[in-house]
Amino acid sequence: MAVRAGESLSAVDLFDAKHESQSTLISNIQRLLEINNTVEDEGTSGTIRARFSDISNLTPAARYSQSINVAEMEWALYVCTSMKEDKKYFSVYLEMMSKNIPKPWLSPVHCTFMLLSQNSEKKRKTLKAVFSSEIHPSWGLRKFINFEDLVRESNGYVKDDSILLQMDLTVFPKK
Repeated sequence: MAVRAGESLSAVDLFDAKHESQSTLISNIQRLLEINNTVEDEGTSGTIRARFSDISNLTPAARYSQSINVAEMEWALYVCTSMKEDKKYFSVYLEMMSKNIPKPWLSPVHCTFMLLSQNSEKKRKTLKAVFSSEIHPSWGLRKFINFEDLVRESNGYVKDDSILLQMDLTVFPKK
């Protein structure tokens, strides 16, 4: 509602303008919820829970979990270490293991990595990415946690030189 200089709005005009603005906002929120519910309904989900042992000797070489089938494709979790300057980090990745998929293949994927602690706390990071059969068969977090923090006894992540990781994965069809 446009108002010229020197004019004023009546209480009714102000109410109508406010009501119109609120109606537009409510309509936009409803549309976003519908879109979000549609996406959530159309996604295919799975969870990998894996124990990795001999953590004190973890290197940059990848160590893989068992794979799971989500959205008719095989997915696995892998861990390794990485260095940034003089700091060592624990790295965690999701990899699409399927080899016989149509190329090129692209799909939105949401995954949440959780490092489970014996102290009942979780280190959680979420990654949203578009996976590609040719460009990026794996995605992850190179610096998920500082390695010293990982092995620090008070954090409770390592027990008997092993850790527990969980990854929740949702694959959405490309529209």
